Amino acid sequence: MGEKTFRGIPVSAGVCRGKIVVLDRARPDIVQRQLTDEDLPREIKRLEAALRLVDIVRIDHFRGFDRYYKIPASRSTAQGGRWVNGPKIDFFRVVSQGLGKALDELPIIAEDLGDDLGEAIDLRKALKLPGMSILQFAFGANESEQNRFLPKYHEENSIVYTGTHDNN
Repeated sequence: MGEKTFRGIPVSAGVCRGKIVVLDRARPDIVQRQLTDEDLPREIKRLEAALRLVDIVRIDHFRGFDRYYKIPASRSTAQGGRWVNGPKIDFFRVVSQGLGKALDELPIIAEDLGDDLGEAIDLRKALKLPGMSILQFAFGANESEQNRFLPKYHEENSIVYTGTHDNN
């Protein structure tokens, strides 16, 4: 095993020193550490258990399946981290096989919010997963969010929320 690392949020205008995510229960374990073959059965069992209670599961921080920000554990801030590739479609191929569902019929909503999503939107579309549209973002000051979240721009395959847990 290599150096211990954390996932996090890079330095930006809004987060001057970045943010280290030591434990984020909303995010699947698969994004918290390197994917190993022994993780897969447990992750599939977690999804199966959730799907016995609900019809569809939302995966928070979906962008981590495309790429995520990796920070050496020796750092006290997110400075010095770097973007690395996530498991991409490979994870979902294994999940579809484990759940006995076609790759384009997975009962998953992708939380596809944030800036600089890389190819996460392309991954979501390739999997035919619904994404998210946030009405509150449509009426903010950011023009790119208005262009994405105004109702007239909503994609057919999306779930519309009035807001998220990240805003008031």
